[in-house]
Amino acid sequence: MKRFCIGIILITAVTMLGMEAHALSLTPADCTVGDCWTTLDNSQPTADAIELLVGTSTDLTMLYKSESGAADGSGYDSGSFASSYNTFFSNSHTDPEDALIEYIGGASIVCPECYLTVKDGHHSPALYAFNISSWNGLDDIVLKGFWPGGGAISNVAIWGVVTSVPEPGTLGMFGSILIGLVALRRRAYK
Repeated sequence: MKRFCIGIILITAVTMLGMEAHALSLTPADCTVGDCWTTLDNSQPTADAIELLVGTSTDLTMLYKSESGAADGSGYDSGSFASSYNTFFSNSHTDPEDALIEYIGGASIVCPECYLTVKDGHHSPALYAFNISSWNGLDDIVLKGFWPGGGAISNVAIWGVVTSVPEPGTLGMFGSILIGLVALRRRAYK
């Protein structure tokens, strides 16, 4: 039994070490056909406009949005996941070219179809829409070099349809129950 417990602990430790966080880094140069779309429309995007731009039939909703403009570089957050993420705009709070979207806790965005929009509105293009469906909702999103020397990121937003996933506590409890059942079964066979 002691070896079994030590084995489980080692497997768990090795698994956790392999789960490093990696930031998703995006620049205008990453805007390639099929994974990114642009528009010259400088109005505030709606879910319908994003659906039309990216060519999806999925009903998208704005999950998170951050508007630049705070003197400390932080954004003004809104959306159903506003309490789970922070965005910091850099280079200048009045003319930011870069942004960092960080997960800070709580429910995270997990969706099979997600798009990140980066908007300026006064320059060409007025908006970038990146396909971020492979993003896990926990890693940072780093945005660099948008409209240098003449434009600015006015807001960033994440659009998608959320898929419900079990809370980590629920998964931990389920795992503990399974380990307990295996241990009881092994003890019964001895």
